[in-house]
Amino acid sequence: MPNGGVFGSGSGLHLQPTTPGTTDSGNFHISGTGIAGLFQTEDTAGNGRLLYGKGATMGTAVNSVVVGTGGVIASNGNSSMTVVGSFSSIQGAGTTNCSAIGASCNIAGGVGTANVDAHGTGLTVNVNGASRVYVAGGGGTVTTTGNTVVISPMCSVTGGTQTVLGANASVGGSSNVVIGNQNTCANPRTGCVIIGNSKTATQDNQILIGNRDFTTAGGTTTTVNDANANPTSIDGALIYTAITAPRTVQLPAANTVPLGFRILVSDQSGSVTGVNTITLSRAGGDTINGGASAVINTAFGCRELICDGVNKWTVIRSL
Repeated sequence: MPNGGVFGSGSGLHLQPTTPGTTDSGNFHISGTGIAGLFQTEDTAGNGRLLYGKGATMGTAVNSVVVGTGGVIASNGNSSMTVVGSFSSIQGAGTTNCSAIGASCNIAGGVGTANVDAHGTGLTVNVNGASRVYVAGGGGTVTTTGNTVVISPMCSVTGGTQTVLGANASVGGSSNVVIGNQNTCANPRTGCVIIGNSKTATQDNQILIGNRDFTTAGGTTTTVNDANANPTSIDGALIYTAITAPRTVQLPAANTVPLGFRILVSDQSGSVTGVNTITLSRAGGDTINGGASAVINTAFGCRELICDGVNKWTVIRSL
């Protein structure tokens, strides 16, 4: 280097001992290998930017950092972005704060405010709307519009407000918690909890832990006013408020509800008699305590049944 830190006679480009130093204009050309620490740029609006690594590309992002090979940031609005790793890409609109650490990450920030933090390799994260998403793992796809946490490799997660811990999970709908490997909670399931491996949620608000289903009949209570009824897998209780004639409750097919599903049928009106009864009837070839039906024939009587999820109903409470 010539005396005074000048690259070439009359180039006007200096290496200076102080920061920020005096602004120079000029060019430099290196033939061979150049080794440097950090490259920092700042535009006229005072937006700090840092580029480090071969092929890093910076778009309109504000206060952004790129570290790695092939990293790309292209953001609109007041955004703070960080990419660390190879072949990473962050693109967003509006006020977006995203971080990607790992190789081959692809984050597409959504409209409005999105706070996304992805760690791992091979991840694809698509964020729409006001979202706060944390992803750790590799090889998965996360598309969300809510507050979602995914700590898993090879997962596919859509919807909003999801928590997924484990590998190879497939989670859709919203407001689900899935912990374990190879679990499925497909769209449009909501409010499900799965803890274990290779489990599948078949209804909303289902609770699967290990080899047991702790779902309490969907949690829905329905009142019936002097009519026949056809409960479904979301009905936990049928409460009769009036009875003036014999009535029938047609149970859902046992194989359409999960193992451990329960349903309660009760005469709250006190109008049931030996003539004006409530008959619980099976579907198809299902059985109820080994037979075809169960009958409530006393005032304020009730029957609570539990299902094996295959073809049997068992009365576990009777008044």
